[in-house]
Amino acid sequence: MKSFLRNLTKLSLIGSTLLSSLLIPILPGLALPQEQVLQKLDPVPVFSLTNDQGEPLLFKVTENPKAARMRVFVSPKDAQNFVTELKTKNPEIGNNFDNVTPIPLGKIYQIAMETKDQESPLFFSFQAQQTEVNSAVTIIKTEDPKVTEWKGVPLFFATVKKDGQEAYLPTDQGKIPLFFEKATLQKELDQLKQTQPEIAPLVQIKVARLEDLIGVFNTGDDSSLQNMILIPTTESLQFVESRENKKPAN
Repeated sequence: MKSFLRNLTKLSLIGSTLLSSLLIPILPGLALPQEQVLQKLDPVPVFSLTNDQGEPLLFKVTENPKAARMRVFVSPKDAQNFVTELKTKNPEIGNNFDNVTPIPLGKIYQIAMETKDQESPLFFSFQAQQTEVNSAVTIIKTEDPKVTEWKGVPLFFATVKKDGQEAYLPTDQGKIPLFFEKATLQKELDQLKQTQPEIAPLVQIKVARLEDLIGVFNTGDDSSLQNMILIPTTESLQFVESRENKKPAN
């Protein structure tokens, strides 16, 4: 992010279109190849409940008796809390499906794409962290005070406005990071403002929905898509690392 001001004009040209499309309905256009979509989503761990055989907990779909729905948690702690609640309300299911299992977000996307036109599709319900949902509402309220709720998984990213142009704030490598955790982004910005205090008044934190971003990957034609990367929460990465460390050595 060090040389952002010098490159603002160029970045505005490649970033402003997609910035708008993240916040409004997407029109059909050129999509990223599916392989690239998976490469962007796979590094992000999300979490489901499984039994000891690794089978996920599925729920019925009222509108389609042949379909099933799987709950997907951004936070492993939220997933564990759901297990605790389920054991109280429905011990038979809760005691059977009590494993919090990480799954690459790319795998969720792949299954959804493969089953969406089948007679028995598998749907996914994402549960965002309430802290991040509250942060998203606070950000949106600055633009629309009437907003009282946020639906979906929030992703936080930084933009800079200068001379009437708004652009993504990239990394030194030209990547455009989108964070599942606002605090992580804020920490990065605080460090940047210490080294470049002149940029502080220009920086804004914006928010978009993960579900919309995946739609953009499938329909968007903005070159900025190539440079977007998803930054998982610290909690989710630590959970996966801890799980890996507990595996017996071969």
